[in-house]
Amino acid sequence: MKENFHPELYIRTTRYVFGVLIIGLFFWFIPKGAGLTFIDVIMIALHFGGRIEPIAVSIYGAVFIALYFIIFGEIRWKIDVLAILLLCVCAVTMVNSIQPGDNGSDIRGNAVLKVSVFTDTREPVPNLEVDLSREQGTPPQGGIATTDASGTTIFHINPENYIIYFNLGNFPKNLEYPKEGQKVGVQNNDRNQATVILTKIK
Repeated sequence: MKENFHPELYIRTTRYVFGVLIIGLFFWFIPKGAGLTFIDVIMIALHFGGRIEPIAVSIYGAVFIALYFIIFGEIRWKIDVLAILLLCVCAVTMVNSIQPGDNGSDIRGNAVLKVSVFTDTREPVPNLEVDLSREQGTPPQGGIATTDASGTTIFHINPENYIIYFNLGNFPKNLEYPKEGQKVGVQNNDRNQATVILTKIK
């Protein structure tokens, strides 16, 4: 049995399997915990920028590290250790980006902001989660609302400058996810309005 044992083949196979597991971790296991599918992860990687930039960086980093272990079958201790450390950073960044903790803020107030969401063919987008915050990330208290049948929703918030954006996890598959949020300034009255136009995927 010992004569048939080939250490080089064993090491190469182990590194190959490890690389495949890395891809599975970043494209299935971690996203699944946040309710995202494989397609959602692909969309995140393609929409590089704005709210999802940290996730995209993690995905690209993990893919490069996985390919390193898959392609190079020989042990390179210094590079291997560095790659594993970077992999840990990517994993933590992705988890925190997909499932960020509560930022402890509360934007609820007396000012009223009416947000209307339409497609580029002027059709209202109903039952869509609309997020509002000072910067893209975890929506604060008072920063999440859902559009009605007319594609409209109302926020009762403090007067300030905000960004309107959306939750990729439940975003409609027939619409293009905006690469950047839409800025809006809210005054201390009930006449604040914003209209968001989303492009249909053809």
